[in-house]
Amino acid sequence: MSWRPRSALLPRALCGRASRTHRVIRITSSFPCSLCRSCRSLSLLSTNPCHQQLSRFASDPRNTLQSAMADPSTGYLGGAAGARAWATAPSGKPTDGAPYLARFSADNFSAAAYDSSYSKLRRWIEESLDVFKTELKDILFPLFEHCYLDMIAKGMVNEARQFFDSYKSDHVAFHSNDLHQLDMIHFPTQIQENEYARMHRTNRFTVPMTSTTFQLLISFLEDNDFVALLRILNTYVNIDVTNSKAKKKASGNSGVFGLTSNLGEFHAQSEVHTGMPPLDVRVREQIEAALKEEEEREGDTTHRLQHLFRQYRAENPADPPPPKPVPVPPMKAKEVRDTVELIKDVAHRASLSPTALPSICFYTWHNTYDTLTCATMTHDATLIAAGFSDSAIRIHSLTMDPLRAAIPRPGLTPDDMHHLGPADIDAMREPEGSPSKLLRGHSGAVFGTSFSPDKRYLVSCSEDQTVRLWSLETFANVVCYRGHSYPVWDVEFGPEGHYFATASHDRTARLWSCDHIYPLRIFAGHLSDVDTVRFHPNSSYLATGSSDKTARLWDVSRGACVRVFPGHSGAVQAVAFSPNGRLLATAGDDKYVHLWDIASGTRIKKMGGHRGLVTSVAFSSDGALLASAGLDGTVRLWDALKGEGEDEPVVVVDPATGKKKRKKVANNDLIETFRTKKTPAIGVQFTRRNLLLATGPFCPDL
Repeated sequence: MSWRPRSALLPRALCGRASRTHRVIRITSSFPCSLCRSCRSLSLLSTNPCHQQLSRFASDPRNTLQSAMADPSTGYLGGAAGARAWATAPSGKPTDGAPYLARFSADNFSAAAYDSSYSKLRRWIEESLDVFKTELKDILFPLFEHCYLDMIAKGMVNEARQFFDSYKSDHVAFHSNDLHQLDMIHFPTQIQENEYARMHRTNRFTVPMTSTTFQLLISFLEDNDFVALLRILNTYVNIDVTNSKAKKKASGNSGVFGLTSNLGEFHAQSEVHTGMPPLDVRVREQIEAALKEEEEREGDTTHRLQHLFRQYRAENPADPPPPKPVPVPPMKAKEVRDTVELIKDVAHRASLSPTALPSICFYTWHNTYDTLTCATMTHDATLIAAGFSDSAIRIHSLTMDPLRAAIPRPGLTPDDMHHLGPADIDAMREPEGSPSKLLRGHSGAVFGTSFSPDKRYLVSCSEDQTVRLWSLETFANVVCYRGHSYPVWDVEFGPEGHYFATASHDRTARLWSCDHIYPLRIFAGHLSDVDTVRFHPNSSYLATGSSDKTARLWDVSRGACVRVFPGHSGAVQAVAFSPNGRLLATAGDDKYVHLWDIASGTRIKKMGGHRGLVTSVAFSSDGALLASAGLDGTVRLWDALKGEGEDEPVVVVDPATGKKKRKKVANNDLIETFRTKKTPAIGVQFTRRNLLLATGPFCPDL
């Protein structure tokens, strides 16, 4: 993607030649003054009558820039005040700016004029700065819609259909219902007969926009003489201009009154319950009894573990659990012991904050830069599994304890092994193990691996379109799952260890259970590859990231999409839930990390700092910090609890030329940056005690 310098897009309010007493007004005119053509500012030396009158307003200290722009005698309506008056007139008709916009009333445009102007505007928006791009993108759909309806109304049916087919893919994510309605309009008579077309031609499409972005848009359209698009804006679009700072947020307030877009439906009608489901009374009693025994063994008379357990699973009325939790098998004795270990980890967890950073362990893979595709670690930092392009999976011990495979006795099936106790399995282990184990079974590159919470199984996905379940007792393949029709990019075990989810090139994510070889749910809706998938802490939701530049939240029970998170300018390669399930972090090709509020579906903040693709994100166990890993060879820590933050523009002086220029600096949400020497980071995660783990392949050319 190409980028323009910031100075090429920001309007200049003052000309460089102006003195302190010689105030200069910038207007977006099709005839810039000859003196200041480079910045299209006008001065008192201009010979144009309209310019002279504006200059007289500017030179009078009693008048302000906005009063000059809004004065009817100038024949011009511009700036923030003028834009608001033109765009949001209560009557829906042009106000005092009509003389200036009179030339837009002509309606003799050709199909080529519509196509060319829309295509060039679309390309200009894609090349704009991120701070303006999202706002500018909101204007594309109403322009697309009315260009199509204009051509239909003029009888240019074939050209209109070609225009529709060329650009409809840009709007499928948020306007699929609108596209379906437009696709049924083929003849001029339908413009008046079709209810959808009649409503959109008689009601303005509202688009919120900041004043700076609005000025950039109008300047571009006028400079390129895109009169057809200006006429559509003047006739059918209601731009709600504000003076606030432009922010990259997807607006839920745009559209035609009375109609709701797909995105609005997700946000307004779909409830999301992020609370944890209640434990069964019998299971809770078993866990509390086990914790009491542990406290007696350690001589703890304060009952600290039991208090932590009650806090950990306490029900919050403000954060209710899902009405229909995902069914899971009854908790067994081993799961009870695992829960006790979890509470003990919480008791010994390090408290993190911007002033108390975690310890970091970085695991570097040597001689694997061209072959390593993925790597993941267990929650207690005892095992690491890596997938390679030669279809192999290698598991290493991080504690230097040898890995000893259990050799099943004759007649024992994998199901029998699953029901054996630890003592029985240990009795069957090989006498001497090895530091690593090699797993073979896939016939294509392995793109994802995930450990089960109890560390008894590993699940992997591959280019060969299959998912395989491996026993970490025998280090052998147990099950092969087939269902995807293209390579599978990612796989993730659920918190309970019974379900796992996959993401694929076939544009779907799928839900599986270990005891079924076919998918239980298919989550379809993304417009391109689904690159990553993660479970919500309560197992009732899935988050997916896609190459269509969006992340989505899915209801596991219904298989329905309940949230769409737009805003990225590249593929979303990584997603992560906060431990309390209320926040979602996304990152990817655009080098930014976004933090979202799940309940409202709105973005809290965007954090910049990486210089390369962001491959992985993870929250600390207490939710205070967010870690991200990137191909720029860095691991970065962000403040996850602070409110909204944006990259701030500052003026810096180039030491080589001495010229001033505007530059965006990273916001103060970035706490610390940890750099490797020559290792791109491909994975990052926190242990339950808040030790930060990261990994990547050594690259001598980085």
